Amino acid sequence: MKITMNELSLMNYISRYLHTCICRYDGTYRMVSSCCSRRDFPISVLQPEELIKPLIEESSATLPRIVSAEGNLIYGVIPFQNEFYLVGPNILQGTVHLNHRIHDLPQTELSRVPLYECGLTDYVRILLLLYHLEEEKPEGETDIIKENCLENSMARNIRKTYTEMTFERNETDKPHNPYDQEFREQRSIENGNITELRESLAEDYVGSIGTLAKDPLRQAKNHAIVLITLASRSAIRGGLSYEISYSFSDSYIQKIEECRDPVSAMQLARDAEFHYTAMVHEQKSQQKGTPVREKNPHIRRCKNYIYSHLHDKLTVRSLAAALDLNANYLSGLFQKCEGISLSRYILREKIERAKNLLTYSEYSYIEIAAYLGFSSQSHLGTQFKNITGCTLHQYRSRYGTG
Repeated sequence: MKITMNELSLMNYISRYLHTCICRYDGTYRMVSSCCSRRDFPISVLQPEELIKPLIEESSATLPRIVSAEGNLIYGVIPFQNEFYLVGPNILQGTVHLNHRIHDLPQTELSRVPLYECGLTDYVRILLLLYHLEEEKPEGETDIIKENCLENSMARNIRKTYTEMTFERNETDKPHNPYDQEFREQRSIENGNITELRESLAEDYVGSIGTLAKDPLRQAKNHAIVLITLASRSAIRGGLSYEISYSFSDSYIQKIEECRDPVSAMQLARDAEFHYTAMVHEQKSQQKGTPVREKNPHIRRCKNYIYSHLHDKLTVRSLAAALDLNANYLSGLFQKCEGISLSRYILREKIERAKNLLTYSEYSYIEIAAYLGFSSQSHLGTQFKNITGCTLHQYRSRYGTG
């Protein structure tokens, strides 16, 4: 089959990106085309002839396959009409179970080749570029990872476990916790209503949380992670920036993984629920008395960008440029939707970050000012006192935990 310029360009890109070679073979295992950016080892070493047939035979499927060979080496095999692309060798980062392996191979020179190590997701995306070269196909990353990493027996085992657990719960008359209680719990977080949250958590009901792990500590940690995940999404629906919500979720979950007993893990999860509720309540309070705001995707993008770039010297003009919007349009839209000017909102968020740094870090005042993009410590101090009523020193003395 004729090689196109698009194919050659893509092969060259993949070879350079993965620091390996890529070849195309026909149905008789004869090389049709090749590309290799490596000059330290020839293709005959990277893809030795004795490996070609076993690799392709292990990959006789319609989807791209990742085949493990000679221990930790991997090759990607992508069907292309009646031929195959062979990408590799590479090494996968971390421990990844692969369904497709070849054993008892003849000795090769690969043991002395320094190979590029890549993540599974990046590798799959590269394979998909070749897989979709001929025509757009419906399969994506999830399908390829399932084909290569999920054992076929696992789905059957899940259904078997489900059947056994359902039978046991019916026999012992032990239903799950009621959904309506869970709904009220999440709604209170979304509404920023701490009183409703306390009431929902105090409800009495017949039922129990599902079994998420056999080990009691792992069960508590898994349950806590589920609660925090649900709470973070409820807070986003309540108006909290998803960057803030996700960041707090990451922080809590990391701490939960450090817990050494089930009680601590669950207490952290409850603390997270109340924390999210309080943040949503504060956000809604800031907008109290203003008309109901229309939900605009530009505003959410703007707020998330601000949160992620508080260390920059943000201006309305720089924000608008980053979001590819007209500065006057963005400024007017923000005022209309949020009831506060964009520049005032930026300052308020920077002061909130300064409060956190004063409370939980040992950074000096001048370091905090520089980090948040203020021209000087004095500039930060003036703006901080205008908004909080405290000097930087007074606030740290009162609330600092260092």
